[in-house]
Amino acid sequence: MRLKIVGTLQGPVTAPVVTTDKLDAIKMLMHLLKEAGIVQGAFEVNELFDRDVSDITRSPMALHLMLAPLVGSTKIEIDTAATISPRSPEYQTGSSQ
Repeated sequence: MRLKIVGTLQGPVTAPVVTTDKLDAIKMLMHLLKEAGIVQGAFEVNELFDRDVSDITRSPMALHLMLAPLVGSTKIEIDTAATISPRSPEYQTGSSQ
């Protein structure tokens, strides 16, 4: 991924949750980047999914460790985590339901 900081960093960022699911880890990484105000450039999705799940889960954790001193950090509450919809409207194209 080619990351770009547009303007100033934003925050606070949410601490990532440990997961063994690749898709959840990738979504967590994308959400963390968006929270911090970092724009990801074009990238090949298959290259991201071809990586080992431990590499993918370490990425948001490492990024969070670097961002937390700069923009602050919040922890996700267990009750809040259960209410987060996997079909976030911001990622919907409207072409299917």
